[in-house]
Amino acid sequence: MLLISQMLILVTGGFGFILMPLIKNLFPNVSIKWADYFIVPVIGLIVGGFQIFTKLTKEKEKEKSEFALKLSALEERVREFENKKPQIAVGFIDKSGHPTQRLQIQLNALPPIPLIDELIKKKRDELLLKKQSLKTDSYSSLEMISGLVRSPNRHYDREVEEYLDEYSKYIFKSHEYAIIKDRTHYIALVVENQGLCPANNVIIELEMPMAYKRPNIQHDPEINLFLEGEIDLCPPEEPRLLKESNDLSDYSKPSQFLKYIEMPNCSMKQQNASGPEFKDRSGVQIIEYHFNKFIPKQDESDFSPFLLWLKDFEQSTSWEIPLKIYAEELPYPLEQTLRIDFIISEPGKQL
Repeated sequence: MLLISQMLILVTGGFGFILMPLIKNLFPNVSIKWADYFIVPVIGLIVGGFQIFTKLTKEKEKEKSEFALKLSALEERVREFENKKPQIAVGFIDKSGHPTQRLQIQLNALPPIPLIDELIKKKRDELLLKKQSLKTDSYSSLEMISGLVRSPNRHYDREVEEYLDEYSKYIFKSHEYAIIKDRTHYIALVVENQGLCPANNVIIELEMPMAYKRPNIQHDPEINLFLEGEIDLCPPEEPRLLKESNDLSDYSKPSQFLKYIEMPNCSMKQQNASGPEFKDRSGVQIIEYHFNKFIPKQDESDFSPFLLWLKDFEQSTSWEIPLKIYAEELPYPLEQTLRIDFIISEPGKQL
């Protein structure tokens, strides 16, 4: 009995043994057995448990409310931080001069290799046929008509062979530079700070696909000469059957240098931008640009484009170009992805 009394006191705080005598004095005619003493503590436990549960629930609600206020304040601080962080976006410049995240480049199918021997034979027969037709006429009649100003070219056969040698080179160059013209493209970028704060010491890194190639003066000197406008694509002049008596010139024209691939009109602002720089990181080609400062809500496109060499492309394909943007104000680099779609026309359907 003593053990039960101690247990009830520990569990109910003595509530049961205080309440029982009180009930017995108020209701003397009510007979209370010892077993009934256990009912009241149980009721006390229920009532006490409910009070404790109510109290805990109120404390949880209070903690939840305080947590919501702290979370709201934290979100507000994050928004303030995001507003202060520069939001730099990079895109391509399409043919119409508008920025785009996805660029389309139209390519022609590679032209077949010309049959130079057949073309030379055809041209030789054509030139010799002209000579044969001239022999059927009277030289004297021609001289009378021309007033003895012109005379037959007695070096015609030699000049024909010299011309055909130059003509074969012209055919080869025309084929090669037709490919260069179609498969070499300058890619211009535009960068904009879409945030509310300026960005300083910005570095943009483009991770190029494995298929990326760019002309190199050591490996592709002809391409560089072509891009710099130092390739003569003017066809040689055919030898003349008749020459003026005072004509000391040969059949060839002065060299005319043509530049087919035009670089976009970008005058590099050295005080703010530099690049592109080409780096090799474990076999991955990186194109890197540096900018001193980006003003909010103002784009920057006045810097040099980079060059693509696409000779090996035989079918339409797409490139995804991941890029990373670093700046002093950024705790971690921004990551974006650009895309280029290369669309090759069917053979015989030149674009």
